[in-house]
Amino acid sequence: MSTVKKSKTQEYIKTIVFMVAITFLFIAPLSFAYLKTKDMVKQNELMFLKKAVLYSANIKYPDGAKVSDIDPIYNKYVAEIRNPEGKILYYQIKDPDSGGSIKGYAYVTSGPGLWGEITGVVGVAPDKKTVTGVEFIKQGETPGLGARIEEVWFKEQFRGKTGPFNKTVAEKDPAGADQFQAITGATITSDGVKKLLNKTFTDLPKITQDGK
Repeated sequence: MSTVKKSKTQEYIKTIVFMVAITFLFIAPLSFAYLKTKDMVKQNELMFLKKAVLYSANIKYPDGAKVSDIDPIYNKYVAEIRNPEGKILYYQIKDPDSGGSIKGYAYVTSGPGLWGEITGVVGVAPDKKTVTGVEFIKQGETPGLGARIEEVWFKEQFRGKTGPFNKTVAEKDPAGADQFQAITGATITSDGVKKLLNKTFTDLPKITQDGK
């Protein structure tokens, strides 16, 4: 092998070794951090979902509640209904004071917003039409506009409403039983929320049987 070829080969090997070392230097800490925190992240996501189910069912829990606070309340009022593969189809809301009779349902549903998918938990009464509450668990809408769907006034307005929703009205206008106040300047997001909610009234009766 000539001196020139040997030199090029050595440079090539050095470059590969350098790239591998740099990659390891940056990836190893990230991998370690991921492995170290993935269980905690998963636990926090699960607690966030449980809180959303309780909120949608209008079941109170303490402010700043921890896992140890949420689980007893959740287990007392909520039953997870799964398919044969173990996937949660919907949540039954139980009334422990009347032998565990069905008090309502909670359903996770998604739909398009302005910038991406919006996912919410919609709670309904046993008639599967009257809304007990709505909580959003995923959204990437515009801060100060569409992202206002997470504001308390917006979410609270749905309690007691009857679906499916016919239309939205202006933010300050009175809304009928099958209407809700849209967010000013966020028409696409508000329309996405309407479609998301209405999916509940279509999907839930199909996956529940005789109120079960």
